[in-house]
Amino acid sequence: MNEKIFIEHYQTYYDRVYRAGYAWLRNPHEAEEVAQETFLKLWKREEKFQTMQHMEAWLITVACNQAKNILRRFDHREVENFSEEFDGAVQSDVYKMYFWESMMALREEERTALYFYYFEGYKIKEIAKMMDMNENTIKTHLQRGRKTLRLELGGQDETF
Repeated sequence: MNEKIFIEHYQTYYDRVYRAGYAWLRNPHEAEEVAQETFLKLWKREEKFQTMQHMEAWLITVACNQAKNILRRFDHREVENFSEEFDGAVQSDVYKMYFWESMMALREEERTALYFYYFEGYKIKEIAKMMDMNENTIKTHLQRGRKTLRLELGGQDETF
């Protein structure tokens, strides 16, 4: 990839890649690290993309996987001392952390489909093109991902 094209891609997709990292990590410095690593992988990639949508999907997937790797690092984990003094806001933050851990535990296809649909606002048809899958397959990934999250987070097995 030549430098001019790379810079264009960087300028076009940086915000989306950064947001994907930030959505997982909730830390601007770590989200920046995710973006840097993602674009470094793009720079080194020798294989060409079939479409711009395929490249965008690849960038978001790589960013989510980079964030997952950061969360797995031992130094990222914090040990908190819970007591009765903590109010609902802290419990809410713990719930959010548990939600993101549960989201990362999903199969890659389910996680990516949910991310594109709920966090990036893409329609099922657009996601199907980006992921090079049938629309019904995307619907299935969304349904299974929601069901798994609902059960993991203590809900009942019912449809949205």
